[in-house]
Amino acid sequence: MPAMSPALVLYAHDLAVTRQFYELLGLGFVEERHGTGPIHFACAFEGFVLELYPQRDGAAEPKPCQSVALVLYVEAFDRTLAGLKAMDMKPGAVSVYLEARGLHAVSVRDPDGRLVRLLERDPHDVQ
Repeated sequence: MPAMSPALVLYAHDLAVTRQFYELLGLGFVEERHGTGPIHFACAFEGFVLELYPQRDGAAEPKPCQSVALVLYVEAFDRTLAGLKAMDMKPGAVSVYLEARGLHAVSVRDPDGRLVRLLERDPHDVQ
């Protein structure tokens, strides 16, 4: 049996704001709808699919997940931080995660409170 690409589905109370947040991190989404299901957004990158779905009507406010973190590499680290602050997101303290190359990392919570760890992509690895 062939291996399937892994996918992660995130449910969002405000789909537009959540999409804006992840697009700021460099992800590009396409609108999808399967049959009579809800309109949602999907992004495929590096063999992985991230989908953003609207939270069901009447669902309680989400509780921040403490046991999972999404880790993403970003190419324009400083610009991404500035964009997060412009969205009134509150990134944590910037740290160095790869001292030999001086690459930085920061953690932030997405609009629904999920932990996202951003790592500065090494410019030598960008194709």
